[in-house]
Amino acid sequence: MATITILGSGTSDGIPQIGCTCAVCTSDDPHDKRLRSSALIRHEGKNVLIDCGPDFREQALRYGIDQIDAILCTHHHFDHITGLGELRPLSRRQEISVYALPATIEHIKTRFAYAFNPEQHGGGNPALRLIPLRARQEIEGLTVLTFTVMHGNVPITGFRIGGMVYITDASAIPGESKEIARKCPLLIVNALREKPHPTHFSIAEACAFAAEIEAERCFFIHMAHLVRHADVSETLPDRVWLAYDGLTLEFDLRDGFTE
Repeated sequence: MATITILGSGTSDGIPQIGCTCAVCTSDDPHDKRLRSSALIRHEGKNVLIDCGPDFREQALRYGIDQIDAILCTHHHFDHITGLGELRPLSRRQEISVYALPATIEHIKTRFAYAFNPEQHGGGNPALRLIPLRARQEIEGLTVLTFTVMHGNVPITGFRIGGMVYITDASAIPGESKEIARKCPLLIVNALREKPHPTHFSIAEACAFAAEIEAERCFFIHMAHLVRHADVSETLPDRVWLAYDGLTLEFDLRDGFTE
């Protein structure tokens, strides 16, 4: 068995959103406080991070993260890779492997050019090893399957690890990717808001996807400040829940997709 902790369940602005006085941004409910989306898988003493956004330092301090062995990147957007620079203290102990699509690797090299410049020495550079994602890889004792989802017109990466499927920022999912995700015991997927959006699943679309692939349990992430946890939770179908920061779920590594 392994666990996955939702380090952040919010969209790119985070919740509360700067300057906003809406009912969610001013809510006292801790479930409505959402850092940028990221998750941590723990298994046999190893920590594998999914995405590393601008809130990573706060997430690491909040949840006592003192070790990262590998990172799985879904895509190159600001709220999913900007925290890589915060890995400097942890990468002093060991080089951290970062797995990403080739296009994302190029964005990382550009955004964090100093980290890959051999002429810049000292303790100021995070030690990162960039590794292209493949369809199937063994990463820190985990069998990681990757598949394509569409974020608007941008292809990004979803992951299946044993019985767990993790998808963020999807607005459409090709048929072959649905087959990899099908009948997963645990689905974690983005659901931005109730109103449709051109580059993210709405709550209704995420519910329909979970039903289509026959997910046993489904938790929504990457939610905007238009989603009030207490109110929306009451509208969801059976076995579908809103995730929240700090939520930890267990999943079986033996229940994986067989090609």
